[in-house]
Amino acid sequence: AMPCWDDLPGLRRALRSVMEQQESGYRKIRVVVFEDFSHNMISPEEIEAYRDRMNVTFLRNPEPPNQGSAFGKAKLFDYLRKNALPHEYILVLDGDDVLPDSWAVHDIRVSLQRRKPWFAWGRQN
Repeated sequence: AMPCWDDLPGLRRALRSVMEQQESGYRKIRVVVFEDFSHNMISPEEIEAYRDRMNVTFLRNPEPPNQGSAFGKAKLFDYLRKNALPHEYILVLDGDDVLPDSWAVHDIRVSLQRRKPWFAWGRQN
């Protein structure tokens, strides 16, 4: 899940870092992006290009005013409550966060599979 606003290069880097996950296979990863209004939003053509390469859903606030990061996260979690499956883990990245290397999701998954927690908090670097 990724909330973002007015940082298109950062969003592209974040999405690229998810696509670079090797061991877990990025097609198994479902990405949900909430893009809040700005004058620098991702184009419909670029959205379609991402959809062709990965399992991604874009939620948007296409009109002013900008609603802020708390609103973006609330929209994401509302979507996830309705659409996430019980066995899925949710990894929240802000729109300018990147996974540190191509094995990050694999490493996180291995760590979580040991104990199968309901909730985990931490960082990967």
